[in-house]
Amino acid sequence: MAKNTVKSAIRNSPTKSRSPRFGVFSFFGEVFSEMKKVTWPSREETTRLTMLVLAVSVAVIVIVITLLFIILVIIVAVIAGVVFHVSFAVAVAIH
Repeated sequence: MAKNTVKSAIRNSPTKSRSPRFGVFSFFGEVFSEMKKVTWPSREETTRLTMLVLAVSVAVIVIVITLLFIILVIIVAVIAGVVFHVSFAVAVAIH
């Protein structure tokens, strides 16, 4: 009797799909069921967190652009210094 109970439980288990179509409907039914359980944030909380994300994004952009500008100035100074030294050496060698 226990064997029949186990076999029927396995046969009727929700993980065993009867057809691909049934599996798709079952999946979306479960998704809909889970979405009902979600605690959604209020409009004010959503607005506040969105503004926080935008502010942090702008701050990071400003920091990155500032660092890139500093790196660019250093690279240009190094290249200009090399060009100046090379042109000075050429000028000294010519005279």
